[in-house]
Amino acid sequence: MASRTGIPCAVARYAWVTGVSPVDPGVVNRPVDRVGRPSDHLKEKIRTILVKQRFIVALVVLLLAIGAGASYHAHGASRPHVQGVRLAPARATRTPSPTATARMTPRTPVARATATPTRTPTARPTPGHRVTRHATPTLTPSSGPVVLGNAQFSLYTINPQFTRQDVSVSLSAPARVRVRIAQPGDVSHVRTMDLGVRPAGTITLEWDGRDNAHRFVPADSYTYTITATNAKGQRHVDTYNMLAVTYKRIVISLAKQQLWAFDGSHYVMSSLVTTGNPALPTPTGTFPILGKYSPFTFVSPWPVGSPYYYAPSPTTYALLFDDRGYYVHDAPWRGNFGPGSNATTGTPGQNYTGSHGCVNVPFTMMQPLFQWATIGTVVDVTP
Repeated sequence: MASRTGIPCAVARYAWVTGVSPVDPGVVNRPVDRVGRPSDHLKEKIRTILVKQRFIVALVVLLLAIGAGASYHAHGASRPHVQGVRLAPARATRTPSPTATARMTPRTPVARATATPTRTPTARPTPGHRVTRHATPTLTPSSGPVVLGNAQFSLYTINPQFTRQDVSVSLSAPARVRVRIAQPGDVSHVRTMDLGVRPAGTITLEWDGRDNAHRFVPADSYTYTITATNAKGQRHVDTYNMLAVTYKRIVISLAKQQLWAFDGSHYVMSSLVTTGNPALPTPTGTFPILGKYSPFTFVSPWPVGSPYYYAPSPTTYALLFDDRGYYVHDAPWRGNFGPGSNATTGTPGQNYTGSHGCVNVPFTMMQPLFQWATIGTVVDVTP
């Protein structure tokens, strides 16, 4: 490619850098000596041109390097991967991980009561006895006595065949912790646990209602005695009463719309019932009774105009078995119980449209059931 002057671009650039025209007669037509060598004046001119050229080239290279560095810092550079060297990752903003695609369904509304029950933790049924073990710290003397406190129990009454008792308690300083469980006034303990040396913090343990020989303990009330001893021999002892074991159980069949009550293997009573209709079914599973209320008034969580709305509904007896708002209770507005009473889709509360998810029991059967059942009695709802 040629420049506008007709001179090749490469030559034109050379002339711009050196300041010498490629057709400068002062260079091309400069006289030479007799053997064809340039004169001293020509040599000096060439030497000056070469020095200028090297200086300009070095200056251009330097400017290009400075410009590249500025561009690197201005726009950032990708972190190179070095074989065998782990580069520290840049801090990234945490984003929630995607969950499995599922058909979203609104949470089924449940009845709310005018009386707010005392919040009671729910149980996590699990077989066998497990006590979580932690790494044993070195027991060093603390500046003050060890203190236990803030004990919490998942359930105050358990049915060892279905539920267990989870316990947590705070410890102010490292100490050796021992637990003894006994019937009130009994010197001998049905269960002992040596949890070893525990650091300051929260201690957790569980009891499955079995004794040291792994046999179910009798139905009765029980006392926890928790002892913490630090390196100086200082002890703190806490005792917790009002804990119990029961083997009472209420079985509810959704298919048969019937209820049976047992104490261990002993049959107590049975009754026809009405459970949730197809739109608001009664949940299945094993639940402990969390509260007993008499009298009790249910208030609709649905607004007026909803097909599920109902006017405030007073009852005489109510047993809370699921803290989402599911109860076993009498239903004075209902005259039909048993198979078919929940089969029709429609506004719940009518004779054949079932309930809003609770278990309706005839008053004459609900009264003795309420008096017999205790906190912790298992409610086993089967399909």
